Amino acid sequence: MCELDSEQHRQRKDARLHTDERVWSEHGDVENMHSDFHRLAFEKANVGMAQVSIDGRFLQVNPFLEGLLGRSQQELLALSFQDITHPDDLDADLGYVQDLLNGALDVYTMEKRYIRADGTTVWTELSVSLLRDASGAPLNFISVISDIHKRKEAQEQVQLLLDESGHRVRNLIAVVGAIVSGSAKVASSAAELERSISQRLAGIAASHDLLLGKATAGGPLDKLIERQLEIFAHGSADRVLIEGEHLELLPSAVHAFGMTLHELATNAVKYGALGDQGGIVRIRWRIDRDASVLHFSWREEGGPPVVQTGRRGFGTKSLGRMLGSALGGRVRFDLLADGALLEAELPLYRVASP
Repeated sequence: MCELDSEQHRQRKDARLHTDERVWSEHGDVENMHSDFHRLAFEKANVGMAQVSIDGRFLQVNPFLEGLLGRSQQELLALSFQDITHPDDLDADLGYVQDLLNGALDVYTMEKRYIRADGTTVWTELSVSLLRDASGAPLNFISVISDIHKRKEAQEQVQLLLDESGHRVRNLIAVVGAIVSGSAKVASSAAELERSISQRLAGIAASHDLLLGKATAGGPLDKLIERQLEIFAHGSADRVLIEGEHLELLPSAVHAFGMTLHELATNAVKYGALGDQGGIVRIRWRIDRDASVLHFSWREEGGPPVVQTGRRGFGTKSLGRMLGSALGGRVRFDLLADGALLEAELPLYRVASP
């Protein structure tokens, strides 16, 4: 009987051992499965992920982050986040890091720019949490970095369009006021005043078709200048002096020049040589066929003294974009003592019809 009990006890013990081994084996499989899952999630994630040391050095990065920042894993592991954070965003980032270390925050999220290997910047949304050991001491940071560059560009474009729309409305009001004032000075009757104002308002409408990019054909540069400026010169053709050889513009160049001329002329009416105090505008261009470059200039003379405010308005800042960015050339704009000066060097193939 004792031998039977002993044998049953041994079998139950063996069964427990087998069960324990199976449980531990399954537990190990689960741990391995979790480890593989986390590794794959880290490597295949469609966002940037990184482990970062307390002093800011990258310890581990995933492939998405390498592509986002334009740097290899080896390059990133030799850097800290401070090295590649845009200077304008670094103080805010470091402030949040300190709040994490102090326990004031469990996680922080911010929009920030990183500097890529090629010197360009990329907008990201950064979310950072802090890992601590069992005693509560900081171990490292876990960063999740999303690409929001296209979204930020779209936001900036919308804001630019809003700013430009507001600027155009203010300019239009100023131009209409100048038209009424200038027409009233030369009109001999109410009917003549009405006719003059109507004609010049029609000119503004045609001008705005160009500003809205509705030009579907090219045309001569001199005719474009005459058409754009006739609504600003108060009927005095001798206030706008044009000098240059015949040049047929491409449709894209008609739009770019139309925008630029409208901006320059509006400013000249409001502040410069086309205002009530008199003055002239000299517009010149020449073609350097050897270099395939168009040299274009706008110079105001004889207007009211220029007052330097040290601040560049929206219109002034947009002049370079209108010609330089649109046509791929170089543009310089200065306010000299006797008026505005714009000089441009533009690639001929972007400007002229073959």
